[in-house]
Amino acid sequence: MTFNPSIQQAAFLDWCQNGSGSCVLEAVAGSGKTTTLIEAVSLLQGQVAVMAYNKKIAEEIEGKLKTRGFDWKKAQAGTVHSFGFKALRKAFPEIKVDGNKVSDIIDTQAVERNPRIEAGTLAKVVGLAKQVGVGITLSMNDLRVWSNIIEHHDIDLGEEVELADFAREARKVLQASNSYTTIVDFDDMVYLPLLLKLRFWQFDVVMVDEAQDTNATRRMLARAMLKPRGRLIAVGDRAQAIYGFTGADSDSLDLIRREFNAIDLPLTTTYHAADTAPEGSVSHTTMEAFMTSPATIPGLQEAAILCRNTKPLVSLAMTLIRRKVACRVEGRDIAEGLKKLVRRWKIQYTAQLVDRLEAYRVREIEKATAAKKDSRIETINDTVDTLLAIIEECNAQGQNLVSDVIAQIDSLFGDNVSSMLVLSTIHKSKGREWNDVYWLDRVGLCPSKFARLDWQKQQEVNLMYVAATRAKINLIDLAG
Repeated sequence: MTFNPSIQQAAFLDWCQNGSGSCVLEAVAGSGKTTTLIEAVSLLQGQVAVMAYNKKIAEEIEGKLKTRGFDWKKAQAGTVHSFGFKALRKAFPEIKVDGNKVSDIIDTQAVERNPRIEAGTLAKVVGLAKQVGVGITLSMNDLRVWSNIIEHHDIDLGEEVELADFAREARKVLQASNSYTTIVDFDDMVYLPLLLKLRFWQFDVVMVDEAQDTNATRRMLARAMLKPRGRLIAVGDRAQAIYGFTGADSDSLDLIRREFNAIDLPLTTTYHAADTAPEGSVSHTTMEAFMTSPATIPGLQEAAILCRNTKPLVSLAMTLIRRKVACRVEGRDIAEGLKKLVRRWKIQYTAQLVDRLEAYRVREIEKATAAKKDSRIETINDTVDTLLAIIEECNAQGQNLVSDVIAQIDSLFGDNVSSMLVLSTIHKSKGREWNDVYWLDRVGLCPSKFARLDWQKQQEVNLMYVAATRAKINLIDLAG
């Protein structure tokens, strides 16, 4: 198909071919950014790296580059983590990936650790420290650095835990993690090669997709991959910044503009609303009407059910499966988090697990309430309620072992779900589109009533924008 660029696309492509320096390309949902970027590759001088937000998008871009006839010498696509991991693997050929690296370090130091410091909180802060570059551009000996991380993410240190004591423990864990260079976790893939000043493959141009969700180390890695006179193209939509809770900076595009002295170029026309686009609709249906005949869901391979929280999706998925509707919940990492909590108590039966979960809920909510951490309360309830729903389903099938719960979790969740109905949190739907999108319990769950900080409230607004723009044709409000 012939590419006929819009005025804005043509201006960007002209800059790629005839301009210089770096740019921030602000692209709204449905503006054809991927098509535009692929077209730009042919006009840019030298070798191009395309940093995609996740593996699925990276593979899609890689496929489109190959279709256009670009080999690896001209353009390479990958995630920011894959580019960092290549540098690590070259330096340490025997390197292994272990997502529990920091937790294992904390466990082995349990005797020395302040018993009042909660291990999960310590691991989270150390992970965030890697993302902001503590030890690279920020001193791990500076108490203000740790204070800023904790305050920005509204983290509860626990009762009677002094900031200085916590920072001392976090610094010790981070130093231990940094010394283990043959074992890496997800954060290390970006952080460690920068800390160790490893050599990266150098590119003439680095394109950063979904740039609104970058953090300090991701931007540092992009710069490290550029040749001395290289150009950065950061593509993003500030209205889709939704990953602040994972360490992404809410003002990433502005930071990139300053750090790279980049100009602004817009892609503000969405082709979802073009004259040639299919006639779309926004409608409403009840759960009763939806469940009356689920087989009538149009084009199951092109439909998705999105929700702010996980538990409603899991409950609905189990109901649909019982009705012989093939579906999965997007997100193996969600499954891993659920299984980790299930295995926490080393028990055998589901009745025991229910008791432990309810006690865990009470204890954790009491701590969160005392610390005024409302967003933590929402996460606790969603996690526990999700597991209780899965346990109830297991019991209904005559399964009463914890191992049955783990098996059920594995069967419910998947990555890059296709060829069947997709159920996904709004966060997990990022970068994907479907003809028909059912927005589950929009009124009840969006925006989250637990968002207290200004950046949290803004990201809830962004989250709703992301949900609404995943639909290519029909957006259906599905009552909870």
